[in-house]
Amino acid sequence: MKNPVLLKYAVASAGDSAMYSYVNTFWLFYLTTVAGIPPAAAGSITAIGAVAYALAGPFFAGWSDRSNHRLGRRRPFLIYSALPLGFLMCLMFTKLPASGAFHVIVPTLLGVVFWILFAAFFIPHLAWGAEITTDYNERTAIRTFSFVMYTVGYILGNVLPIISVEGFGENGMSETSSWLLTTVIIAGASAAMILFTGMAIRERPSPRSKPLTGFSLKALVFDYWQVLKLRPLRLLIFVVVAYLIANALVTADRMYVFTFNMGFSGSLISILMLLTGTLGVALAVPMLKLAQRYDKRTMLIICLGAGGAVTAAMRFVGVNDLPALVFLLCAYGVTTVAYWQLIPATFYDICEVDEYENHVKRAGTITSTLPVAQSIAAAIGMQALGIWLQFRGFVSGAATQSAEALDAIMDCFTLVPGVLLVIAALIMVRFPITKRRFEEIKAALAERQDASDRDGDGVHDGGERSDDISDTPTRE
Repeated sequence: MKNPVLLKYAVASAGDSAMYSYVNTFWLFYLTTVAGIPPAAAGSITAIGAVAYALAGPFFAGWSDRSNHRLGRRRPFLIYSALPLGFLMCLMFTKLPASGAFHVIVPTLLGVVFWILFAAFFIPHLAWGAEITTDYNERTAIRTFSFVMYTVGYILGNVLPIISVEGFGENGMSETSSWLLTTVIIAGASAAMILFTGMAIRERPSPRSKPLTGFSLKALVFDYWQVLKLRPLRLLIFVVVAYLIANALVTADRMYVFTFNMGFSGSLISILMLLTGTLGVALAVPMLKLAQRYDKRTMLIICLGAGGAVTAAMRFVGVNDLPALVFLLCAYGVTTVAYWQLIPATFYDICEVDEYENHVKRAGTITSTLPVAQSIAAAIGMQALGIWLQFRGFVSGAATQSAEALDAIMDCFTLVPGVLLVIAALIMVRFPITKRRFEEIKAALAERQDASDRDGDGVHDGGERSDDISDTPTRE
């Protein structure tokens, strides 16, 4: 693979990460502390948006799989969704003059539209990676490159807001104006990066394949019915749900931990956010090398299991000072690197399982189950956090919280996500696709295609590739 193509593809991952990290980290916090919405209601707002994402995901997966647009199957979705997505994100962090029921209804509608547009971009972009290469190690490499850019976006979406909101406030801006200007900066940069990838990489059909056609609700249901019968995919979805509920809890809860449990300043919080982002970049290449040597499945089992055990244990050890918190963030950071770097590449490998079992390539349908499961898990995690905080006495807008509320915040930051990570590792033990098994499947597909060519039926359903990339051999 050519590195410029990897970079062009990965740039959109930075935009994705900046938007996703910013909304997941700060929207619930913004709704409860700036907009003045009670935690349970704010949790419902974020959960409804995640459900909309889950419902929209399959639609855009099927549409992009079967699209015959002149620009390609995946590109148009990135190009046409980027700017509207940035605009909706700005509206979400605008304190609109709504009162009564509209105080909750308006942000709910904004969140729904935002997540639908996010699905319109993210799922085709994710599926595109499976079509750029079919090599086991190269797929890990392309996700490593994307993960590095994802970390850049993470820093943009998590570190910059803390610095900028505090800085704008010190220069005389109101809290609401500080949040809005910060959002405009992040949304604009993110939309530009997504648009860049859509414009920079061209698609053209592979001479040995043709796109799926005939998009309809019936075809969509049939596609998902078939792929969900694949046992490796079902197991991987369970892993994703367990991890992402844990991740939703940690991501949304950490601002409460930093602010109320630890009493940190904005500058110190930004340093901690930068630390976790830097850790991701530092571990990306070692994780790639280890996964190529020992298998993605093995590394996921080790990192999820060990990271989860340490995270849960810290609830009993105690997170009472900065060194303990840094240790916890580093331990959890290892699981984050393993998940975001290796899980998407593992989903890519199931595309060949689908082709072997069902004689068709559906990268969009296969990979869309990842963000759909992600949105469902995020909805569960966000709603559970909001309800639990309100049940344990968290008071919206208060500068300090009760001891019971502080305990609830720490439970959702350590014990609960730690247990869920261990469960994810145990499920991954049963996942059957190793590198050796994947190569066996590719060899069988090559033999079947050779036989089909000899019989004069040399074209089968498949995907597209970038015209910047040479054909990847199906055998090494």
